[in-house]
Amino acid sequence: MNTAFESIKKGLAEAIKYFEGKPIKAKVYKPKKIDVKEIRKASNNENRKS
Repeated sequence: MNTAFESIKKGLAEAIKYFEGKPIKAKVYKPKKIDVKEIRKASNNENRKS
């Protein structure tokens, strides 16, 4: 099998381990929660000023 397939297979195996709560070697980034409603409100206010 080619290396692309092996890479995808490894990534899927790590994803399964992660979702099962098992430790993995990959770094996991969790973005902070954003308040979309507040961003839209601020954006609308900026548009009205122009």
